[in-house]
Amino acid sequence: MAAPFFCNVCGEDAWAAAPNVCPVCHAPGSLTAHAPPAAAPMRAPLATVATVVRGALATGARPAPEGGGGGGASDGEGGGAEPSDAPRARRVGESLELIETPRLLSGFEAFDEFVGGGLMVGSTVLLSGAPGAGKTTLTMQVLAGLADTHDRNVLYVTGEQQGHALDMLAQRLGVTGLSRLHLLSTSLMSVAAEWIEELDPIAVVYDSLQVMRASALPDSAANTHAQVSAVGSEAVEVAHQGRVVIVIGQINKDDKVAGPRLVEHLVDVVMHLDHQPGSELRRLKSSKNREGDTSMMIPLVMTADGLSPLEPGAFLEERTEAAGSVAEAACEGQQVVFVLAEALVALEIGR
Repeated sequence: MAAPFFCNVCGEDAWAAAPNVCPVCHAPGSLTAHAPPAAAPMRAPLATVATVVRGALATGARPAPEGGGGGGASDGEGGGAEPSDAPRARRVGESLELIETPRLLSGFEAFDEFVGGGLMVGSTVLLSGAPGAGKTTLTMQVLAGLADTHDRNVLYVTGEQQGHALDMLAQRLGVTGLSRLHLLSTSLMSVAAEWIEELDPIAVVYDSLQVMRASALPDSAANTHAQVSAVGSEAVEVAHQGRVVIVIGQINKDDKVAGPRLVEHLVDVVMHLDHQPGSELRRLKSSKNREGDTSMMIPLVMTADGLSPLEPGAFLEERTEAAGSVAEAACEGQQVVFVLAEALVALEIGR
């Protein structure tokens, strides 16, 4: 039986509302009753909510459902017709035959290698990081690479940033000429679903998990336990239609994804973009990857043209053999990292 209450601050479940104090983080007045499941999804009018900021509309053939689309009579008793979307048992490996390209290459070689040789069709990626780490830059580069490499529509859905800000980022990255790259400013998953149906994109980005509102809870406040869980579940359903979905997540003060841990269990890949304030260096690492290795790590550097991989030992070419300077190679997972330690050395005062 699920707990009847949850904490609005840390997202943990609780059994008793009195004295209305979270038993985990001890935040006063933070317990809220779980909302009952909605009877039916609600859709908002597309024309009055969504604004396509960039890109021309294009439609394409939607992939056939895994069940074959047939609704013929069963092979056993009864002989009744089954609905086309009814689940069925299949032999192992059959789904691989239905997908021509199991993995999609983005052209960002370091990223493609990091996720295991490209993004798996039907997978959902959760990308977290502190503000200013470069999450939007990274996802925009990956989307642009997918659109350019596969000549298919891609969609960036943002509920946080204004359209012109993303246009400026696209201009800085040099991808404004891609007619397959589309930007949508809305915080409603129902509106995004309308445009996904129209554009049939190969990849979708939701920015962010804590801002979007699920189709079943359009009038509920964002960033609640129920809302975040519903948004994560809906994003996974979109990926299962034969797309790649990347969900950007905000982090809390403990450097973890804000909200319930349920979302991390739902998605296929969980990655985190680290950075030090004031530094151009970034580090992309993974804590979960159902289709790849979690021991990989990518050192990146933020430049005027976006994120680019940092060549191992690039700084060693300018290193001088000076006192107090030591260079060594270290391993983080499967990645070799060169470390340079420097210390100031001075004569003792008075000698």
